[in-house]
Amino acid sequence: GNVGDGSGISIDPLGAPLHTTGVAPEGIAIDPVGGMVYWTETGLDRIMRGSLSGGSSETVVTNLNNPQGLFFDSVARSIYWANAGPGSTGTIERVNLGALGTLPVDATAADTPVETVVTGLDDPIGVVVDPLARELYWTNTGFPVVVQKTSIDFTEVSDGVEVDGTLFFVANGRLWQSDGTTNGTVPVTTRADGSRFVNQPQLLTAATVGGSTDVLFFFADDESGQSKQGLWKYVKGPSGFTYASLIEPNVNTPAELTAAGSDRSLIYYTEDGDLKRAIASADVDKTTDAIAVVQEGISAISNATNLVTVGDVLYFTTPTELLRISDTNDSMAIEIIGNFDTTPTQLTDVDGQLFFVVQEDVGSEDAGLELWRSDGEP
Repeated sequence: GNVGDGSGISIDPLGAPLHTTGVAPEGIAIDPVGGMVYWTETGLDRIMRGSLSGGSSETVVTNLNNPQGLFFDSVARSIYWANAGPGSTGTIERVNLGALGTLPVDATAADTPVETVVTGLDDPIGVVVDPLARELYWTNTGFPVVVQKTSIDFTEVSDGVEVDGTLFFVANGRLWQSDGTTNGTVPVTTRADGSRFVNQPQLLTAATVGGSTDVLFFFADDESGQSKQGLWKYVKGPSGFTYASLIEPNVNTPAELTAAGSDRSLIYYTEDGDLKRAIASADVDKTTDAIAVVQEGISAISNATNLVTVGDVLYFTTPTELLRISDTNDSMAIEIIGNFDTTPTQLTDVDGQLFFVVQEDVGSEDAGLELWRSDGEP
C-alpha cells in the first residue's frame, strides 16, 4: 500500500504497561546492551529505569531541576539529561553508569557522581550526543530559541600516572582510572559499594609496596566536610583496584609526595613545609598507617622542598642545604650533603647521579645559575 497515507503499516495493539511511572514522565532512552530503559519524571525531579522486558523499576538519580530530555551515550555508557530550570538555571548533566554505586544517587550531594556539563541555560528540553564526534547537542526553548552544541571530552586533564597497566589521571576535579577503553575509564571510588568518589586529587605517586603490591598514593579531599586534604592510598589487590583508603586526614597545604625504600613502603610528604613520613602497608582495608614528623634532634625539619628518592635514600633541600635521609622502617640517618647561599632547585636523579641548580654569587656582577652534580655522598 501507500505508506504516505498510512495504508500498509501494521500497528500492534497496545499491550500491558511496561513500567508504571510516577508523575509527568518526559524523556526516554534505551540501553540496548544493558537491556534497560531510562526515563525522566519531571513531577518528581528524578530519573528512573527498568528492564526492557518489564517488571520492577528503580530510582537512579534524585534532586534534579525539572528534568526533561534524556539520552543514552552507548560509547561512554553514560546518560545525559536536560534540567529545564526555572529561568536561566537550566543545565545539562550526565552520569557514567559505572560510577553509580548504590542507588539512588543524589545529584546535589557533595560527593555525587553526577557531572554538570553545561550551565546557565534557559529552558533546555531536548538533548542528544554524537558518540563518535564526542559532541553534545541540545534545544533551548527559552531565550534565545536555539539549537546549541559543545564538546563533551574531559577538561583540565592532568597528572597522568601509570600503575601496572592502569592509567590514573585527574580530570574535572576527580581521580579517574583507565584500562585504555571507554567502558574501562571510570572515577576512583572510596567505598566498596562505589557510593563515594575521590574529589580534588593531587600529587599522584606510584609505588610497589612490599616488593610486589602496586599502590597509588595521592592527596585528595578527606571527606570530613571541612574542605581538608588527606593522604590516600589505592592498592591493587587480587581482584585489581577496588577502592581507595584514607591514611591520614586533615593535612594542611601538602606540597610534595614521594615514595622511598627498597620496598617503596616509606612515603614522604610535606605539610606546611614540615617533612613527614608514612610507613605504608599493602593492606587494601587498613586505613591508619604510621605517620611521623621527620626530626633532626628535637626539631622538625621545616621548609623542606624538592623531594627526590634514589633507591633507599631521600634527597631534599632546606633554604640553604642539600640533605639526605638513609632510611629503613626502623631507623633514619639524616646527613647534610652540602651548604649553599641559596636553595638548590630542580633536583633530578639520572641513573644514580643527582643533578640540581644553584644560584651563586647573589648580589654580585658574577651572579648566575650553576648546574651541579653529586654522587649523593657528603
